Amino acid sequence: MILRQSKHMTIVPSLQQNLNGEVHGWYLIILGYPDRLVAELLDGFEVRPGNLVIDPFCGAGTTLVECKKLGMDSIGIDANPSSCFSARVKTNWRLSPDRLLQLLQKTESKMRRCRKAAYESDPTYKYLDESGMLTRKWISRNPLRKAIELKNCIAELETTSAYRNALMVALIAEVVHGSSNVKFGPELYCGPATRDAKVFAGFKSRVQAMAKDLLSSDELAFLREDCC
Repeated sequence: MILRQSKHMTIVPSLQQNLNGEVHGWYLIILGYPDRLVAELLDGFEVRPGNLVIDPFCGAGTTLVECKKLGMDSIGIDANPSSCFSARVKTNWRLSPDRLLQLLQKTESKMRRCRKAAYESDPTYKYLDESGMLTRKWISRNPLRKAIELKNCIAELETTSAYRNALMVALIAEVVHGSSNVKFGPELYCGPATRDAKVFAGFKSRVQAMAKDLLSSDELAFLREDCC
């Protein structure tokens, strides 16, 4: 539950709940620090439930998620809007896993009916093309087409922004870590270009993992609400 948000700030209330590695994998920044390190630091500094933790460079929300699991209030700040976007999604545990899976099915049905239309007019394609990322082969055209079709199917779903954003984070994670030619070693670089990729299959697996994480504790049930 988010109490207050601005463009670059998220405040997350505490939950008396301690999970393991769940939620962190919804979206990862490869160069970020591991959740175990956060847990060790919180323990080392003797931070306890009821305390407030501030992370002024929260990235994808590793500290915020770990604090939420341990029942600590946290404030996350980051200059990167995409980081704030993923952090907000990862700290929203009100989502119903059943509803999330229902929307996954609806997205799959839309994808089956989706015609391979002029995806080159899409703003995402135009940005990647004009920035030279297509020329440099950061992502191949077939996976990009599928990702844009999937993005548009998600945008057309009749649901709330909370569920739509969760699905979009799953898509972004799949594009970056599964369907593109982006590699990390740990520096960012462009690997060998792939002709195609199973974009929806990877996306589906990630959404199913989200639903499983939301089901990982019965104590979270009282926080969930069906936002259809």
